[in-house]
Amino acid sequence: MRITRNLIITTLFCCLITIGNIYVLLRFSNCKKQLNYSNKAYNLSNNRADKLKNYYIERSKKSIDSEGIYLSRDLFIEDLNQETIPLLDLVNDPFSLVFYFNESSCMTCIETEIQRLKENLSNEYDKVLILISGMSSHDVSYFQKQHHINFEVYIIDRDELPLPIKDFDIPFAFLLRYDGLIQSIFIPELYEKRLSNDYYNHIRKLFNENGDEFLD
Repeated sequence: MRITRNLIITTLFCCLITIGNIYVLLRFSNCKKQLNYSNKAYNLSNNRADKLKNYYIERSKKSIDSEGIYLSRDLFIEDLNQETIPLLDLVNDPFSLVFYFNESSCMTCIETEIQRLKENLSNEYDKVLILISGMSSHDVSYFQKQHHINFEVYIIDRDELPLPIKDFDIPFAFLLRYDGLIQSIFIPELYEKRLSNDYYNHIRKLFNENGDEFLD
């Protein structure tokens, strides 16, 4: 009997040790999985941060490369009546502000920035041109009425606009001088209204000063 009882006790003890080892192994395995998940999440976060950083670096380079380009007098755009017009024929002396976007650009970004344009430069509506690519004249006309845009709106072939920044398919603005020179490229940010206001206030100041600073 004593041997049997000792055997039972020994067996139970071994079972407890086995169960304990299994528990430790399961806990270790779970911790290892969590650690691997944390490492993957960390690496994913780093990769996203690197991609975002590279995106802004490349975008800045394209913007800088677009500064100082001269548009050709042979660059034609289309009005809502499908009549072609040389773009530079529409530029005020000494310059106009141009806001460009492509149909595939972020529509919320476009609508937000047009609203900011209206808030800041509604009194200078005759000095602002909106160029749109990728839309038909019918769609552009509807877009203009839908958003109550009082600026002149025209259609341009994306391939005809020789600006590297257009490759990012984002809305942007720039000053276009009467001789075709492009300067002061501005890329708006959806959640940075102050940046847009500061830019348009500066443009308004140039308009009021007849662009003396821009011409220097």
